[in-house]
Amino acid sequence: MLTLLDSLPGFRWLYTRYRRFITGGVFLKTQECPVDQIERYKRGANAMQVGGKYYKQLPIEPWDYIAANGLGFFEGNIIKYITRAAKTKNREDLLKAQHYLAKLLEISPIADDQRQIAEIARSIS
Repeated sequence: MLTLLDSLPGFRWLYTRYRRFITGGVFLKTQECPVDQIERYKRGANAMQVGGKYYKQLPIEPWDYIAANGLGFFEGNIIKYITRAAKTKNREDLLKAQHYLAKLLEISPIADDQRQIAEIARSIS
């Protein structure tokens, strides 16, 4: 796969810096970063938690579920906020999920048969 991406300008440079960062190379050591944080980066994103601890208590983290099912941005945020609301009992998280759902419905294409029904309903009223 890297051979395909090598043709992109700057990709090799970016990939090299990323690998050095992950493996604790020169790039990471020039950044003032505690050793325990370096070890967490080496273990991957699931080994770290930025912010609340509610995702760590779940059998599967929302981003793992989202990635495994190939969900898009809006669907992923709906899953994230509903999952979080179940743990935190925070109404605001449900409202955020509702907001993302409203936008998803707004941008989702309407099937042809639904369009025809909507046109008929408009013509009747």
